[in-house]
Amino acid sequence: MVSPVLTNDELDNIQKLYLDLTKGNRKVLSIVHDDYDAKQALLKDLIQQEVYLHQALTSQEDCLRFLAQHAFSENRDNPGYLTSILQREKMGSTSVYTGIALPHANPEMVGRSQLSLLTLKEPVIWGKNRVKVVMLISIKEGEEELYKEALVHLYSKIDNEAFIDSLSQTADEKAFIELLLKKEED
Repeated sequence: MVSPVLTNDELDNIQKLYLDLTKGNRKVLSIVHDDYDAKQALLKDLIQQEVYLHQALTSQEDCLRFLAQHAFSENRDNPGYLTSILQREKMGSTSVYTGIALPHANPEMVGRSQLSLLTLKEPVIWGKNRVKVVMLISIKEGEEELYKEALVHLYSKIDNEAFIDSLSQTADEKAFIELLLKKEED
């Protein structure tokens, strides 16, 4: 027969099991937090200070040329770098309905991995969308796996039009990067 009243030994066993379970969950949360921190560190390394706010550019090509001219010298000095970006864009627009464009360079033309960002004073037509934020992705050949998870994390945020609006209205570079990298609340 099972008694509805717990003995002290049964209470001790329940508490021990509970502690073991929560200790395991804390460990998992710690790993998840460390993973988040690793992604943030990789993204900060990619971005450096490559943020240009409220630029008065009027076309898609102006935006691409501007970002290529301001790229790290390892990229900027390679004539194939800008050409690969323009050619990729001709294959199909990289704009998203939320107001961001995600052009990218051919990894073979990238001398140093980087992520360059700009916001526009006025949106430009990019494919079928009005774009106000541009994120130029330049990942060097052989480094795709290194940055893959960090970029996937970033991509998960761009599906939110309010988030893109907030980025486009940010007043300074530091606040822009903080908002871009801010951990999403569950």
